[in-house]
Amino acid sequence: MIINVSVIICTYNSEDRIIETLKHLQLQKTNLFFEVIIVNNNSTDNTITKALNYWNLQQSIHPLKIVEELNQGLSFARKAGVLEASGEVIIFCDDDNSFCDNYIEYCYNYLINNLNIGAMCSSVVPKSNIELPYWFSTYQSNYACGVFSLNSADVTDKGWIWGAGLAMRRALISGLYTSGFNNFATGRNKKVLSSGEDVELCKWIILCGYKLWYDENIYLIHNIAPERLTKEYVIKFNSDINTKDLHYSYDIIIGIKNNIFIETLFRHLFLMYKSGITKSNIDNLNIFVSALLFKVGIKRNDFYNNIITNTNTYSSNFLDKK
Repeated sequence: MIINVSVIICTYNSEDRIIETLKHLQLQKTNLFFEVIIVNNNSTDNTITKALNYWNLQQSIHPLKIVEELNQGLSFARKAGVLEASGEVIIFCDDDNSFCDNYIEYCYNYLINNLNIGAMCSSVVPKSNIELPYWFSTYQSNYACGVFSLNSADVTDKGWIWGAGLAMRRALISGLYTSGFNNFATGRNKKVLSSGEDVELCKWIILCGYKLWYDENIYLIHNIAPERLTKEYVIKFNSDINTKDLHYSYDIIIGIKNNIFIETLFRHLFLMYKSGITKSNIDNLNIFVSALLFKVGIKRNDFYNNIITNTNTYSSNFLDKK
């Protein structure tokens, strides 16, 4: 039987929330055949046992696979899930997400019929068993909550969409990995809270000529644990300066690739004027040097050349097959 969709759930110690996530997958209103892949990223609790017991009790026609990934970090877990997936479309579902009942059907149909869209996301509704703090609406994007637009829209110019509920064609992300793209940002793990790997994936998609899409016709619920609704959590989430610098490096390369070299350069020089001469600013200024050398056939062994080479490889081998 052809598997239309692979739902990938990456988890670490989620025995208290995984059942709610699986329950909403069981409630999907669809004639599509989908598989659920749970990537166990070093859980030490009963997450996997509880998930298997629940799924078996439902006697679902949709298979559930368990994949073990020992390298700690969301980017490693998601890649492991992708490599095991068989569906035409992949949807990343966090272990505290609850999809609306048409989520799988809608994402599949939209992506199959709009090949210029590289990835899409929905609105995300926050939910907790305590009252949301007064500051939550200001910082809700740190929790992958809210909307990207008042209406369904191309949001490529924003440069990213959140990974919670992100859907894309498997051929696209497999092609990215095959072309040499690998995450520099590892994503959430025991020590890091940032969503750096989500944004990095979006940068790859944009570099390879695809659009990012936000759709108002679907939504998911983010079930937020009370211990995460603290100011300390928000501060820690925003403390990953290295990942922010990495995203900025991608933005420079995207600007150069889109033939706005001078504008991108002046924007960076203005940033240096405002923030001072830092190692990160010097490293990013070096990207412009690499770009000029690349144009005359001199290829350096650096970040710019690595990303451009991967992008060109993807364009040559996969773009005409999208």
